[in-house]
Amino acid sequence: MKNIVLSLFDYTTNMVKPWAEAGYTCYCIDIQHPKGETKEGNIIKVGADVRDVFSYLPRNVDDIVIAFGFPPCTHL
Repeated sequence: MKNIVLSLFDYTTNMVKPWAEAGYTCYCIDIQHPKGETKEGNIIKVGADVRDVFSYLPRNVDDIVIAFGFPPCTHL
C-alpha cells in the first residue's frame, strides 16, 4: 500500500501536515528533532542525519509516494 511521505531537512513538519491529515504516514527527518523517532498522529519526526534516512523507514521503499527536501541554503 503506497502511503508514505518522506520529508528531508524538515524541522517544522509544515510541508507534510496536509498529507498527514489525508491519512498518509509522514516521516520528517531532521537532525534538530530529538534523537530517534517521535510520533505525533500520522507524522513521525526522526532525529537523525538525512544520510541515515533509510535505516528509519519501512523496508519497502516502493511505498513512498513522494519525497520533499529542504536542505539548508548554505549547503546548496
